[in-house]
Amino acid sequence: MKRTLFTVCSVLVGLSAQAQLSPGSLAFVAFNADSTDGFAVLAMKAIPGNSTIYFTDNEWNELPLGSGGDFMNYNEGELIWTTGPVDLPAGEVITFESLSNESNPGYNVTNGSITGILNLNNIDEVVYVYQGTSETAPTSFITALATTGFNPSRGSLVNTGLVQDSNAIAFRSAPDVGVYNRSTACDSTWSACLKKVNDTLNWQTEDGTSDQSQNGIYPEFPDDIPESFNGVALPLELVHFEINQNPYLHVSYAFAFRSPDCVYEVEWSANGTAWEFMEEVLEQDAGEISLEHLANANLYIRLIKINEDGLSEVLSILSYKSQTPEITLFPNPTSDFIRVSDKSKLLALTLKDIEGNTVKKEHGQVEQMYVGDLRAGVYFAEMKLESSSIQTRLVIAP
Repeated sequence: MKRTLFTVCSVLVGLSAQAQLSPGSLAFVAFNADSTDGFAVLAMKAIPGNSTIYFTDNEWNELPLGSGGDFMNYNEGELIWTTGPVDLPAGEVITFESLSNESNPGYNVTNGSITGILNLNNIDEVVYVYQGTSETAPTSFITALATTGFNPSRGSLVNTGLVQDSNAIAFRSAPDVGVYNRSTACDSTWSACLKKVNDTLNWQTEDGTSDQSQNGIYPEFPDDIPESFNGVALPLELVHFEINQNPYLHVSYAFAFRSPDCVYEVEWSANGTAWEFMEEVLEQDAGEISLEHLANANLYIRLIKINEDGLSEVLSILSYKSQTPEITLFPNPTSDFIRVSDKSKLLALTLKDIEGNTVKKEHGQVEQMYVGDLRAGVYFAEMKLESSSIQTRLVIAP
């Protein structure tokens, strides 16, 4: 392909498995200190494939990294996460479940693989997220979560490079379960979005003597974890990049602005590792690219930005599986009720507005949902099944 010569384009660093993640590259968006324990983190920046990231609730000794900085003991929990082979795009949420025992049937992470255990406690617990040459040799901290605040006895932020309410979060009330429940649209600056996620006022928590993670009361873990965030990596650049099937299979994109001297390209891959050029993105504001010739295949689609030195930055990655939806919603559009074609497969039905805010949610085998009390417009419905989720666009008529 012929490339245009550029003059001024921000210098970009290509992702690599050895890339050092900066503070705030990940942020907690949910945790469960009840039952089998778990949490969810948001990728605030693109995470290179095959990265190794550590989690521990051992206490930090407050000394500088490289000058004696270490955990005071290693008799508590340690978890090692190896991300999948494909770069994780900014905005993706990764969920870790059943972490208290590797033999638990639900011991799992939604991207990559994990080893080790973490027994989360709602009282005096601090979980550090970091990189290092090993789990006992930290070189940089990414984020941290405290259930009853940071302090030297339970876990401090001194000499970690982390700042409470900025790139680390501290609760005070020792909640059993917590979920971020505000807008998932990062529409100002990257740092403002990070602070929003790390503000406990933007979370819903629950506490009690029994298991709060699955008691039918919001928030539930993992049911109510945010699915993803929009515009996190470059909050004012890429508005959306998504695969649609109506009226034909295509990928659509929209920019708030573009670097005028950079090249934007869409690539595709059958396995998420070997990428092929598909089309250069020429439209300045919004457009779409047909995928009809790939409709019968499982594929990955990504949008990249290339500078004058040929270095590329992955702005977003999508995956598509060729399949017939197991269940559907009808009628669509509607003005009163929506109905489920096969309620026996349904675990939960969630409606979100165009800003990503949850406006209605019902658990169980929902047969129908009343939406006549919502404003007319476009919404997004998610049908959670036992082993997958189906998202669809829903129009509510006046």
